[in-house]
Amino acid sequence: MKLHIHILTVLIGLLSLQPNQIYKADFDIATAPLTNNLAIYALRANADQETSTFVATTRQVYRSNVEMSTVQDSSIYLYDSLFADLNSELKEIPSSKFSEYEKKYKISCTKDSTGFIKDKGLIIEHACDEVCVSYLTDIKEKIKLILPSAYDQGIIDLVISPDCKRFIVYSSYDGPDYTNYYEYRAEVFGFTIAPGQGIKTIQPAFKFFTKDFSIEKITWLSNTEIGLKTYEAARNLKNEKELVYRCFGVKVKK
Repeated sequence: MKLHIHILTVLIGLLSLQPNQIYKADFDIATAPLTNNLAIYALRANADQETSTFVATTRQVYRSNVEMSTVQDSSIYLYDSLFADLNSELKEIPSSKFSEYEKKYKISCTKDSTGFIKDKGLIIEHACDEVCVSYLTDIKEKIKLILPSAYDQGIIDLVISPDCKRFIVYSSYDGPDYTNYYEYRAEVFGFTIAPGQGIKTIQPAFKFFTKDFSIEKITWLSNTEIGLKTYEAARNLKNEKELVYRCFGVKVKK
C-alpha cells in the first residue's frame, strides 16, 4: 500500500533580534552575511518598521529562554517554506530489509563527539526548557542553526547520508491522539552539506509531514533513499514490545 505524504504550506516569515523589524525574504545561508547582530540571516531582506512579531505563519516557531538571553550569539530559524515539498510516495518494504540496511549503515566521513561531521566547524547541541531545541553551532562564527521540530520533545535524531552530502532530522508523536497537540503525527526535514566549513555549507533541501503513523527510526537505504520504521497504534511503556511495525522506503533525490 502506498501512503501519500501530507504537505504543509506556510508563509515565509523571518524575524531578526533588531527591535521593531520584520524581515520578509528568500533565504540562502551560503550567500547571507555572517554578522552577530542578526537572529536570522535573510537574502534580499526587506525590513518593515512594524512590530517585533513573526509574520503570520501556520506553524509558530518558538524561541527558548536561552536563545533570547544570549546577546552575543546569533540564531537561524528555518521556516517550513524554505524546504521543497517531497512528493515521492512511500513504498512498503520488508522489516528484514530495513534491519539489514540499518546494520550495514555507515558513513564515509568521521563523526565528532557530538555526532556531526568531524572538522566541519559545526557541532550538535541541545537545550531543554519546557520544549527541547537542537541546533548546529558554528564554532568560529558563534551561530546556531536551529534544527526544525514542531514537537515539545524536539528532534528524535539527526542521520547523515553514507556519502556525507546530506542529513535528515525527524520528529514524531507517539500516538493517534496527536491532534490534541499537533497538526501532524510525524515530520522529516532534509538538508544538503556542501564542501567547506561552517553554517554556510548547510542548506535546506526537503520536507514531508504525515498523519498516518509515528516514526520509530530512520536509516539511509542509499545516498538518495531513506527507510522509515513506523507504527500506527499508541505507544506506551507497557506495549513497546507488542507494537506492530511497518517499514517504508522513500526517494529523497531523483
